[in-house]
Amino acid sequence: MAEPFYYGAAYYPELWDSETIRQDIEEMKALGINCVRIGEFAWHRMEPQPGKIDLRFFRNIIQLLKSNNIDTVLCTPTPTPPRWLTYQHPETAFVNQDSVAYEHGARQHICTNHPLFQMHAFQIVEAMAKELGNLPGVIAWQLDNEFKCHVKECYCPVCKGLWHQWLRVKYNTIEALNEAWGTEIWSQYYSSFEEVPQPSATPFLHNPSLVLNYRRFSMEKINEFAHRQTRIIRQYSSAPVTHNTGMSFGLDNEALFKPLDFVSFDSYAPAHSFLTLQLQYDRWRALKGGKRFWLMETSPSHSGNVRSAPSPHPQGYLRCEAVAAAACGARGFNYWLWRQQRTGCEIPHGSVLYSWGGRNVGYNNAKEVGEIFRRLEPVLSSTEVEQAQVGLLYSDQARTFFEGEPMADASYQGEIRRLYDVLVDMGIHRDVISEGAELSRYKLVIIPFLPAVEDSFLQKLYRFAEQGGTVVIGPMAGYRTPEHTVHTNHALGRLEAFCGVRVAHFYRADDTDGMMKGYGVECRPLHWAAPCEPLAESEELASYQTTLHPQASAAVRHKAGQGYVYTLAAMPDCEEGGRFLREFLGDAAKQAGVNLRFCTKLSVLSVPRVDEKGNRYLVLVNIDGKGDTVSLDGNWTDAFTGEPAPKKILLPPYQYAVLRHK
Repeated sequence: MAEPFYYGAAYYPELWDSETIRQDIEEMKALGINCVRIGEFAWHRMEPQPGKIDLRFFRNIIQLLKSNNIDTVLCTPTPTPPRWLTYQHPETAFVNQDSVAYEHGARQHICTNHPLFQMHAFQIVEAMAKELGNLPGVIAWQLDNEFKCHVKECYCPVCKGLWHQWLRVKYNTIEALNEAWGTEIWSQYYSSFEEVPQPSATPFLHNPSLVLNYRRFSMEKINEFAHRQTRIIRQYSSAPVTHNTGMSFGLDNEALFKPLDFVSFDSYAPAHSFLTLQLQYDRWRALKGGKRFWLMETSPSHSGNVRSAPSPHPQGYLRCEAVAAAACGARGFNYWLWRQQRTGCEIPHGSVLYSWGGRNVGYNNAKEVGEIFRRLEPVLSSTEVEQAQVGLLYSDQARTFFEGEPMADASYQGEIRRLYDVLVDMGIHRDVISEGAELSRYKLVIIPFLPAVEDSFLQKLYRFAEQGGTVVIGPMAGYRTPEHTVHTNHALGRLEAFCGVRVAHFYRADDTDGMMKGYGVECRPLHWAAPCEPLAESEELASYQTTLHPQASAAVRHKAGQGYVYTLAAMPDCEEGGRFLREFLGDAAKQAGVNLRFCTKLSVLSVPRVDEKGNRYLVLVNIDGKGDTVSLDGNWTDAFTGEPAPKKILLPPYQYAVLRHK
């Protein structure tokens, strides 16, 4: 039996009386809602006094929902500890980089590493798992809520002690740490692990090796907290476990989700930034090898809080967002939130219903989406997203490097988006992958903006290329060591041998007279550049010209085993740079034998799906709200009516089509 598609919303029954809850359930049924997410902020309702845990209310709610054919995603309430905990134990507070302890009143204001907090947190999780975990209707668990969304690294005394333990395990001796970080600079040499500070407020800038490692420590510790919750839940409940992550949170998502059952994420991308949302669809689908994912939070109209409330989505945008999610592999699509909250800092946030029960501005769009999901379900349940031939790397470790050293104020996510947009515009079906991805699934992998290339990952790339794969390296890859120091053998360390180049210079190229010339295009370099010279079995594809140094190469192709390595020396700028990127990536895709391409454009998303017999389906969605015409190669029919599809298919604003290949 195929897994159902879950269409739902975040719900907070602890905020409403029984009559309102009854009305909400009737309205949910009318709208086609078949699941709700509950519990993540309700710790005080579950445990109003220390040790006095009472879960009867939530047991009754889960049972009431199930009797109305509505399933439940049950959340652990650890992002909002009750006031009795923080009042009686102020030492558990989260401490920011300026050594200021956070006050109770928001969320994520407590140190998740503090042993007293963990004791209470694991007690409530265990009680929930025992009493509620196997109730009919509990279809999944969500851990906490948006780990490291509002905070990143804690600087409290407990974290300081754990930090020193972490360093001892990683480096074994203080001499090894001093060597790795180069601490002779500015008299930073340490005589013991206890002397190593946390990178809190300082007159100028900390050693980037210290900052990077503290961030890694923080990411590992929040993952330990998540995985401990997961182990407790699995002692008593067979329901799968997930977490609602985000692109910019201070997390190592690959490590976080490794022991979890499926990926879910939250996104409130507005209509003008739809491709940021689409990138996330392609990333979260690929994170666990192409398995299912959920969009756990999005708005039916707009996001908002008392400091900021944007305008509602354009009419039809929600349809575009929902169809694209389902086409890309989502098995859950959920709103935040069902009924507008009448109190608190998020009272302006969009919802399905207003707090007084009226239908919010996004209601009719949400109703339409429910009807669309019912229409799409036969295709969704009998097909899966076709395996992409191209993988574009998005690395949380790289993002962490850029947070410590922005490199000409380059936005890591923004620059990945620029490359991603080019792939979309070229009609290339793609995954957005992490370092742990199985590269043999792809013909072409693109490795941009990766400051440090770990030896283990470099060996993966060697094996991939030697076995016939094509790799694109750069721009701005390999210029730092994994400890955030500079190489002392070559500009890009061991990466240069893999690329078949020698890099003589690495510098910020903005506002210089540098020019990249190739593929019939001339364009300026952006951010930092690594002009290079081809070595044996390498050929120049584009030149790099400047008065700062002798002419060099801007793009190089190198034969590596049965495959090829393409090197891009700098990010090309402006419209001409976009043309350069399309030609450069098109060359690499052709060399790799990429043939999973469609005649689409930036205004229209295309997602191929296949059934178990190998029949191909194509979902097309207009994403710019202006409508467009798409030319189709081959013979296609409308998947719903069976009628032949025209060679040029018109998609009105935010509309979609589902086609089947004849």
